[in-house]
Amino acid sequence: MRVRTTPTIGSVAFLMDITHGLAGFAMPLTLKTEFGMSEDWVGALLGTSGLFYITFAYFAGGMSDRLGATVVIRLGAGLIFLNCLVFSFAQSAWLYVLCALTSAAGHAFFWPAFQAWFGKDVGRHEMARRVGIFSVSWSLGLNFAGPKFGGLLMESAPRAPFVAAALCALGVLLFFQLLKPELSRWEVHPSHEADELRPREIRRRFLRGARLANLMAVYSIVTYRNFLPMLLVDWGLTESQIGSLMMVLGLAHSGTFLALTLTHRWHYRWRYLLAGELLGMIGLLAFGLLAGGIDPTSDGQTPWLGVILMLPSLLMAGGMAGICFMSSAFYGLFGEEEKGKNSGINESIIGSAGVLALYLGGIAFRIGGEAAPYWTCGVLVGACVFIQVSRLAPWRVGKSA
Repeated sequence: MRVRTTPTIGSVAFLMDITHGLAGFAMPLTLKTEFGMSEDWVGALLGTSGLFYITFAYFAGGMSDRLGATVVIRLGAGLIFLNCLVFSFAQSAWLYVLCALTSAAGHAFFWPAFQAWFGKDVGRHEMARRVGIFSVSWSLGLNFAGPKFGGLLMESAPRAPFVAAALCALGVLLFFQLLKPELSRWEVHPSHEADELRPREIRRRFLRGARLANLMAVYSIVTYRNFLPMLLVDWGLTESQIGSLMMVLGLAHSGTFLALTLTHRWHYRWRYLLAGELLGMIGLLAFGLLAGGIDPTSDGQTPWLGVILMLPSLLMAGGMAGICFMSSAFYGLFGEEEKGKNSGINESIIGSAGVLALYLGGIAFRIGGEAAPYWTCGVLVGACVFIQVSRLAPWRVGKSA
């Protein structure tokens, strides 16, 4: 069945990352409040589920190229639905843990295959438009709708977020199973247009550079999401105030996606990617300096000046994440025959960044205090930029970008 491109890509991405946002919000709270699991064990479980995601995403992308994207999409959506359904009534902590791991595998199957599905047989501008629609939609689902509705639903019933997540996943599963949707396609050769725009060797450098940038961009986002709330609690902010500040990060993320969807100037332009990374690095280092210089216990008052000065760093981090993800996704799909494999690698990189941020950030926190995770992340972003400029830049093969 032929379906409209924009509402289809947007709705599916939005719904599936609402499931992620709902379950991701409710899972740690449920494990702690209902099963008495300590914070370190919850963190270990989340880290292990991240490892599952990394592993399965890498192989699932290749599966979609061999078996067909819709087959793997249905497999992923089905796994997510079943696990969220079990989440909604499981009384055993071990069953809960098992489902947390297999749910990560479900997302690993779904996302690379979905990107391969909507990226098939389209030209450069249409590819960029579809990647933009996809990026804005999943960002809104994950950063805004999922956590917001997750909190509201948990107030009415502790397991309600999982029921809602299961219904979202079921809707997507039935959509692909019953309607057999197809998007508009063009008779285009996988690489001719790309070869005319940039030689293959140059495109490979852009892809590798964007993947490295995306690794550090996701690392920075996860660092803020996991360590900033704890810092703000020490500063005396309430949960609702912390949630509002974290939405600034999501707003910058989604806003950057939207802005990049409206222009093609950043395609194969190295300076846009580097500018985003440098801004993110400056924001991280500045915030590390700010966080290390504030002692909330000195007068017992919330350091509102520090909160205000923190906002630019959140905007910079969201902007960096936007350009890095869009670049990595676009360069992995446009002009590439193995779209599923490339999307799987991209998703594995995202999962790897999340795991690294949790472990390295925790080590930095223990050694250097509350400011250390941001300093560490800023230095790593700087190292990433150095590697890109010295090793991966397109002018290294005699062609400037």
